[in-house]
Amino acid sequence: MEEDAGPPMHKQKSPGHVTTTLYLTLEELYAGVSKQVSIHRDRFCIDCKGVGGTGTPVVCTNCKGEGRRVRVIQVAPGMLQQMVEVCPICTGLKTKFPPERCCQTCRGTKLAPETANVLIHVDKGASDKSEVWVYQEGSDYAENKISGDVSVTIHQLAHPRFERKGLDLMSDVEISLSEALCGFTKLFSLLDDRVLKLEVPAGTTTVPGSVKRVSDEGMIHKGCRGHLFLRFKVTFPDTLPVEDVVQLKLVLPPVETPQLVGTEEECEMCDSAGPMQAEKENEEEEEGGGRHPVQCGQS
Repeated sequence: MEEDAGPPMHKQKSPGHVTTTLYLTLEELYAGVSKQVSIHRDRFCIDCKGVGGTGTPVVCTNCKGEGRRVRVIQVAPGMLQQMVEVCPICTGLKTKFPPERCCQTCRGTKLAPETANVLIHVDKGASDKSEVWVYQEGSDYAENKISGDVSVTIHQLAHPRFERKGLDLMSDVEISLSEALCGFTKLFSLLDDRVLKLEVPAGTTTVPGSVKRVSDEGMIHKGCRGHLFLRFKVTFPDTLPVEDVVQLKLVLPPVETPQLVGTEEECEMCDSAGPMQAEKENEEEEEGGGRHPVQCGQS
């Protein structure tokens, strides 16, 4: 069995080609993994030894021994198109056995379906939607004694902590307001269970939404290493005691107070998830009858 991460440029999918999908976690793709994949394929019938029946087959009368036939279809008024299709009677074999001499297992097709397990080796850092090929483990086909190939499409499952872009990884790190202002030391677990020590010294502030890079701690693929990007999210307290506010004002930069001229209008600000969420809430209110359009007064 020969295996490759993808087909050569000259490789064409054979008539016996089998495709399947393998879902993997980001941890499995990071480390590389070997998996047994179940496939459905056709193999030469054991009962008739891939012959299709007993005695000598006869030439298919439907396709006159060509294995295919030409069908004319109308694609538009006055426009006809010729299509070449495999003969449905002999399934492209050009010959067939009379019913009384057909193999009862394969019904004269020479092939019988089976389910098999194929071992797939996925390299470290393999990308989402990449293909792994296993040669000559697919279906047999009557025109050739060589079996077809199997191609397995890799699908990466979503991860709760990491986002992936190529070989780079992105993850959010939540810190408190105190940590953002005063520095911090935190532990960060990687996909291979190693633990990094993240340290920001006292006197250095961390801006909400800022991103830091840890070089060479992303995915690894064929000797190339990606980076790990950490996006810091600052958790603000909902309220602060008044006495703490007084103390904070003594150590933080002064707050700029605008000059009021008396013509300013007061407004009330409320919590919101943004304009998209507000639009959704408005639509739900209108559908539920909880919001009514303003009507003009009539005299």
